[in-house]
Amino acid sequence: MLNKSILERNYLGKEIEIINMDGEPKYKGKKGVVTLIDDDLQLHGTWGECALIYGLDDFEVLEKEKNGRSR
Repeated sequence: MLNKSILERNYLGKEIEIINMDGEPKYKGKKGVVTLIDDDLQLHGTWGECALIYGLDDFEVLEKEKNGRSR
């Protein structure tokens, strides 16, 4: 069962890129760092004021290359 601690372990502090945010097309392609996961399991971060809804919105974690840059 999905819970807050699982999401925090997998996403908190990670850089992500938004692929699709339901009803918010202006967020497509935005990147940011996940700074908070609330009690409703929404992911908040540095990409703007809207939260990602896990399971509804599409995003991917950006992996760091050896030089420290995101790809």
